[in-house]
Amino acid sequence: MKINRLRYLFFLFILCGVLSCDSGQSPFEDTIPKHRLSTTVIPAESGTIHPSDGEFEFNTGIEIEARPADGFIFDRWGGSLSGNSNPESLVLSQDRSVTAYFVERDYPLEIEIEGAGSITEEIIARADTSEVSDSLAVPATTVRLTAVPDDGWYFSRWEGDLTGSDNPETIFVDSEKRVSVIFEEGEPGDYIIDIDIEGNGTIQLDPEKSKYDEGEEVIITATAESGWRFTEWQGDLTGTSNSQTVEMFDDIEATALFSELEEPALSIRQQPSETTAGEEMFPAPSVVLTDEVGNPVEGTEVIVSLNKNSFSSESELSETTNSDGIAVFNQLILNTAASGYVLSFETDSDEISAISSRPFTIVAAEGDAANSSADVPDGSVTSPTEITITVLDRFENKVSGVSSDLAVSISGANNANAEITETENGIYTAFYTPMQTGTDEISVTLSGESISGSPFSSDVAAGPPDEMQVTQQPENTVAGDAISPAPSVLVTDEFENPVSGVSVSAELSGASFTSNSETTAETNSEGVARFESLIIHTAGNGYRIEFSAENLVQSSNSFNVTPAQPDLASSTATVPDGVAGSVTELRITLVDAFDNSVRGMSENLSIEITGANSRSLTPTESNDPVVYLAEYRPEQAGTDQIEILFNGDPVADSPYTSEISPADISPSVSTVTADPLALSPGEYSTVTIELRDEFDNPISGLGDSDFTVSLGEETNRSSIEETSSAGVYEFEFTSEITETVNVSISANGVNLEDEPEVEFHPPIPHEIIIEVQPQNSRSGEPIEGPPTVRVVDSSGDGIPDITVTVSTERGQSFDSGTLVVQTNSDGIAVFDDLVLVTTVRWFNLVFSVDEVNDVVSDRFRVSFRF
Repeated sequence: MKINRLRYLFFLFILCGVLSCDSGQSPFEDTIPKHRLSTTVIPAESGTIHPSDGEFEFNTGIEIEARPADGFIFDRWGGSLSGNSNPESLVLSQDRSVTAYFVERDYPLEIEIEGAGSITEEIIARADTSEVSDSLAVPATTVRLTAVPDDGWYFSRWEGDLTGSDNPETIFVDSEKRVSVIFEEGEPGDYIIDIDIEGNGTIQLDPEKSKYDEGEEVIITATAESGWRFTEWQGDLTGTSNSQTVEMFDDIEATALFSELEEPALSIRQQPSETTAGEEMFPAPSVVLTDEVGNPVEGTEVIVSLNKNSFSSESELSETTNSDGIAVFNQLILNTAASGYVLSFETDSDEISAISSRPFTIVAAEGDAANSSADVPDGSVTSPTEITITVLDRFENKVSGVSSDLAVSISGANNANAEITETENGIYTAFYTPMQTGTDEISVTLSGESISGSPFSSDVAAGPPDEMQVTQQPENTVAGDAISPAPSVLVTDEFENPVSGVSVSAELSGASFTSNSETTAETNSEGVARFESLIIHTAGNGYRIEFSAENLVQSSNSFNVTPAQPDLASSTATVPDGVAGSVTELRITLVDAFDNSVRGMSENLSIEITGANSRSLTPTESNDPVVYLAEYRPEQAGTDQIEILFNGDPVADSPYTSEISPADISPSVSTVTADPLALSPGEYSTVTIELRDEFDNPISGLGDSDFTVSLGEETNRSSIEETSSAGVYEFEFTSEITETVNVSISANGVNLEDEPEVEFHPPIPHEIIIEVQPQNSRSGEPIEGPPTVRVVDSSGDGIPDITVTVSTERGQSFDSGTLVVQTNSDGIAVFDDLVLVTTVRWFNLVFSVDEVNDVVSDRFRVSFRF
């Protein structure tokens, strides 16, 4: 920028020299451009800007500074400047407008300055004001502080709520904070002190500065926090004194070590090692007891215990620490051999934790013959006999590794020496194979001394089973009985010696023995196994028994099982209901207690029938299947009691019941009658139907739909219903006309032979009834009333179309009127035009109908007309 300006001035100088030699004012002097600076402060009166305004030549560079008023801090530039650097440079290559933004300093940070210098504050971040619940609180604010020393001074350090010597530095203001900035006069020193801390403690420097001058004296003090202690210095500082005075001729880098105060503690000095049962542990286990700073503690009793089993009674289980804090346990003895033992050491102080040793092992002592034992089983020829020997020490611990100290010798029926091997800890086996039956004597010694129980005896039996024979074959038997005589087998070895103690099983081919059968038997001393209780429930032929023992199998001869005697409680009979005139078949099944069908018992069976019908029957046997049959033909409907007897005793559920139904309707035995046979139209005749089969059994249970009735065309009938008498049915019918009706009936499709005739004839007058009596009248006028009569039959019903004649009782003649009238449909005859002209004053009328008694009216008067 300066080069451009020089070029511009040089150009003007040459131009002035060429155009004029006049020493007066240059004509271009007023043509150099100038630019104006204007500034604005927001908010108003929150600060000032220097310079605040003015005109400046083209491309003039200036430094512009924002100075906050009390209670405000500079925030940022606006307009021709941006950012928040303060002061800032500005080149006026054109008119410039600059705005300085200040914000209110509302965070509680107090700043003190020691020395000569100033502080600039810049807000880096501010919490959301919506998160501030207390109306009196201010948002948490992060502020960057920059220390600016005056000439001849330098920034040394921060103190108060901000420490260190970094510049600038930030502080988080979320409550009232106080910061001191320290300026030192002159130039900064050459050396620094850097102390690291391990543990919990603090470091004080006197004086406390960021840098120190050469030869300057500084006191460095390490102070432990509660529960901790200063241990030592490391690095450029050494020793255990917590305060050091140094002269600064170089940078100092050191570490202050603090250690936590400890409780008094036990530690194991000598771990236990493998020891033999019954011996003192060697080397003797020992522990050391120290206090909280590691010094040995004398005179404290330490107690030892085990995690399992127990020390021997002669062990000393407590020792007292000596002047070195050590407790040595010289007399600890364990009698039980085992691995995984752990010793625990403790004191009677709750402040001292118990400690445990490493696991260790106690091994068995030497074998003790008196405590050792052997298991010697009986043997068998050609089979190895296994002898098991257990070697124990005097504490009952199993002892291993003494095979060479053991010896086994056999004498008696067999002579041999057995080879001994160890199979597991303290357990040894010896084998020998006897070749002769009899008794062997077996001697077992440990290091030449007989063990407990030696010598032992072993009975040698025959060899393994080699052959089996059926010595008693099964014979035919009855179901439910044990097979007799009892089947038996003989088992021998390869040398034909009988083999005892062999388990033999019996299995039935094609079926099974009963659950209470003894299907296994053991051979006795003679090698014989007898089966005393083999029972079969299922009758049949061709049974065989298969005997098996180990790998031997032998089958018996075939035999048969016959049914037992009939079991009447299990036997059954089928007795169906019957129909009169039809054969009823009775079926009887005889079985024994095991459900086997029993044959050949016809002569032992009898059947007695009582009730509606009476019979005595003897059944016959049918072979396929086995059943006994009997038949009878009942004739009377009703209930038959059928008793089935075996040798006089009833079969289960006897007596049985058979309901005998009537046979089909007989058209000739059944009857149809009607009453009355003669009647008038509209009157009802009752028809009675008696249904019978050919054996005169009444047939009940039919309804109207089971009948077909044929009557006259103008007839009406009621439904047919059965009366209280079995097989008797009734209905009524009538005809509206005069006719003869043939009653024809079919029941269940059977046309009954009876067809009664019912005659409907016209009604016969029986009586004349005066309905309206003649009233007193005048001569020459119709008789008042008018006189009315009704002609009825014997039932009191009116008869139509009957001729009724009227006359006077004394024979006087009517002057006019209808003297003969036909009855209407209700049997009424009305005489409404009879006129008498007479001087006679009293009259009686007479009404007449053929074959019916006349009827005379009441007396009435006829007045003479003037």
